[in-house]
Amino acid sequence: MAFIDHPIIGVGPGLYPSYYLEYAQEVPGLPGQEDIESHNLYLGVAAETGLLGLCCFLGILLIILRDLLRVRRDEAQKRPAMADLATGLALAVVAYMSTGLFLHLAYQRYLWLLLALGAAVVTVARVQDEDQKKESSGAPVIGRAGAA
Repeated sequence: MAFIDHPIIGVGPGLYPSYYLEYAQEVPGLPGQEDIESHNLYLGVAAETGLLGLCCFLGILLIILRDLLRVRRDEAQKRPAMADLATGLALAVVAYMSTGLFLHLAYQRYLWLLLALGAAVVTVARVQDEDQKKESSGAPVIGRAGAA
């Protein structure tokens, strides 16, 4: 209901619990004595930040997942350890996204840690691929650890 009333920018980050009491009085059977968080990550983000915030949040998750799956596919033959790392991180992000159906940003710092690790794996894989292309073309690789 908060999202429907404030669809573009929402009620404000962290402000949904203060609006909960107002909306709980309109729905019979909901407890309306205290401020509580939304029990769904996606609905909570939509209520607090609106459509703009929800699109940005989902965009971050989907871009990291897309890139991790691309690393998994590209590195499977060349560097299986890197592909396994990308697979594990992608599964962890999917697991967190699944729990988001029942929890509102529970253990939020772990989500951002997973996304940062995922971005780091993607970046390392990209740099290693660039170095390998330079080495195969005969161009010198300068400034990278472990480069000859």
